[in-house]
Formats: sequence, structure tokens, C-alpha cells
Amino acid sequence: MAVEQALYPPFLAKVILTDYDKSLSNSRREISPRTWEVLRQAFVQSLPIGLCTGRTFPLVLGFLSQFPADYLHIVGGGGQVVDSRGNVRWSQELSGEVLGKVCRQVQNLGGWFGFAQGDTFFGHREILSRMATVTGVKMEQIDANLIPAKWNTPLIVVGGLTPKLIAFVESLPGIAHKKMVSYAGDDYYDITAKGVTKARALVAWSELTKIPLAKVVGIGDGLNDIEFLQQVGWPVVMSNSHPDLLRQASVVIGHVDEDGWPKYVSGLLSHLAAMQSPQNNGGKL
Repeated sequence: MAVEQALYPPFLAKVILTDYDKSLSNSRREISPRTWEVLRQAFVQSLPIGLCTGRTFPLVLGFLSQFPADYLHIVGGGGQVVDSRGNVRWSQELSGEVLGKVCRQVQNLGGWFGFAQGDTFFGHREILSRMATVTGVKMEQIDANLIPAKWNTPLIVVGGLTPKLIAFVESLPGIAHKKMVSYAGDDYYDITAKGVTKARALVAWSELTKIPLAKVVGIGDGLNDIEFLQQVGWPVVMSNSHPDLLRQASVVIGHVDEDGWPKYVSGLLSHLAAMQSPQNNGGKL
């Protein structure tokens, strides 16, 4: 069992970087009213909050439209660092040649695919059907044979897995593939350029923002958050996290469906305000 420690950092945190699915958004893919309230409180208090998510930019565009434009976020599983309006500040992407090759073969093998291009999420009809209830996302169906060769992308989602499709994905040279689990409980792959992780993008994010990683509070719940959380100054995990992540955690907060994220961040904001009070010498230690 993890050793119990204080919930809040002993240092003056400069930013919160957080996963999106099942950390910020609940199991119904919703951002609760309490979460929005705390986000606005953080903006007023000038504590930046950035995403560190496997989602590509089109899938968080509506959410980030409420954020200050200059905040920087890690999206596409670490394939891009973008500002809140989608301007790419750093990237490690798959080429258009690879994108077309992968999607054509996935389509030929009876699977489905999806990927980001600018502010639009393109995909096979099956994945768009699965996302029919998702609001605020610009989506377009595309045939794999019509994907332009000039389109690079940070990440391809591949599903409808069969033994032949799995064998194809796992035989691809020069790329990385991570098996994920959907909200519906079925497996799919995230495919990125080789070496892409949230942790690697975090280094680029730190260089762009000039914020030391030691001054970052990180919040996550999934296996793809482990390396990211190992690099920040104060790692925090949700109680609904993957068991492997919980076993490594020192600070565990509430469940996503019980407003665990906003309850913790609200307390963190109060903690940081107290640290900066005159009684504490303005936060100077």
C-alpha cells in the first residue's frame, strides 16, 4: 500500500496538467457543473490548467474554447503540443504516407479508423457512428483511398480488431502502437510515431512554457499517464485509476463520478492562496 502523505504540494505550484477522460470528464463523458466552476476559479486565480490527453485536438476543441488562448496542452497521446485554439507549437507526427497506408489496410481488413486533421476528426463510418452522441466535435467520414498524401497526423485510432488486423498493426515498422480500452469496453489501438509518449511531449511543453516540471501538479488515471506523472513535481491519481497506477501512487483523490477532480483542485487553489498570503511571506520559502 502507498505511504500516506499530504494531499497538496509543499511548493508553490505553477500549473496543473491533467488527463481528460475519466479524470476531468466522468464515465458518461461529461464535464460536471462543479468541474466547470472550479476551472473558472482557477482561471480567475491565474493558475493555468493544461490538458495532457490521448485525445486529438478536434476531440477537445469545444472544451478548450473556454480556456485562455495562450494555455498550452499535450494532445494526441504526446504527438502534439498545441495552444487552446489548436495552433501547433510542437509535434512528432505520422507522415501522410504512413497515414494512408495504415488506413487503407485497416479498411481492407474490415476494421475502422479515425484521425485528426486541423480542427476536424476524420474517420471510417463505423467510428463516426460510435461517436454519434458526442457533441461539439467537427467530424467527417472519409474513404481510406481518398486520404491526401500531404496530411500528417499525430495519432490514428484503429478498432474492429480481428487476429489479422492485430497482426498487421503489430508488424508495422517505425511506429508505436498502444492497446487501449474504449468506453464500451472493447479494445482498440492508438498508433503514433515511434517514441511518442506524454512524457516526451512534457519535456517540449516545459521548454515552450519555461515552467520547470518540478513546479507542475499532474493528475491522471490511465497507464499512459505513468511516465508523465513520474516526471512532474506533484503526481496525483484518481481513485478510479488503473490498478497498476494506484499501486505506484502516493496521492490518491476521489472518484471521477463523485467530482473527485474539482474537489481536489478547489482545495489546491485554497492551499496555494494561503501559501501566497502575507502571513506566509507571499509564498517565498
